[in-house]
Amino acid sequence: MKASKFWIANMIVALGAILMTACNKELDEMMIVGKWEVIDASRTYYFVYDTEDVFVSESYEVGMVWEFTQDGQLQVSDVADTYTYTLSDNILTTEYAFKYYSETAQFFRIENHTDDELVLSVHYTETDKVGERVVTHRLTFARVAE
Repeated sequence: MKASKFWIANMIVALGAILMTACNKELDEMMIVGKWEVIDASRTYYFVYDTEDVFVSESYEVGMVWEFTQDGQLQVSDVADTYTYTLSDNILTTEYAFKYYSETAQFFRIENHTDDELVLSVHYTETDKVGERVVTHRLTFARVAE
């Protein structure tokens, strides 16, 4: 009898954890819907042959507004095209990353997400005549009040 109660209690705890996780994921997807303005943007990179020297520069995205719709569409100010997006855990997948950053940039990592702040980063490598660089773009957004 004691083992049966223990088993039932464990099942209830496990079921509760699963339900809470499912609810949180749904809530996160709804929380990203709306307009977000880029308030800080930086580009950090280092050359593959010299990982000790890290370079940081501001990025042009400050002031741009990204709008996420409930039907999975992304519109970025100053960009004529509309893109689709999907969310899975802390990954925001959109072809915008591929088109505007690099062919190797397939998604953004969601580093922080609250009601009023969203921080995304995209990571990729690029090569030119100077050498191969590992690049991280980090975008910090503030929700635009409507």
